[in-house]
Amino acid sequence: MADAIQLSETPKAALLSLSGKVCAQGDDSLGAALKKLEGFTGNVKAIDITSVEFIDSYALGQILFFCSKIRDRGEKAIIVNASPDESSYVNTLVKVAELNQVVEFVSDIDSIGAGSNGDGS
Repeated sequence: MADAIQLSETPKAALLSLSGKVCAQGDDSLGAALKKLEGFTGNVKAIDITSVEFIDSYALGQILFFCSKIRDRGEKAIIVNASPDESSYVNTLVKVAELNQVVEFVSDIDSIGAGSNGDGS
């Protein structure tokens, strides 16, 4: 379970914000939130991990599977990470696992759609 899970809609995307420690092993809170996010209308689904301190491999797998499923439906899946700290847990994870090769990362919610199909073009 994440310390906090929040669903919202912005003008650019349906947004799932996670914070704290995200541990999905044995807890379906993240899976339930991703299912709700999947049901939101709109072409862009975003997951904000800026405030995540730790994420277990099960949660990471759920997020990556979700992004793959959304892309297969012809929609856009994006992960938002606004942390400028290159040594943060999330930035280190993204770099080591080369997650930016698997899913699109943006630095803020306003970046969604810039030069991509998320802006309606």
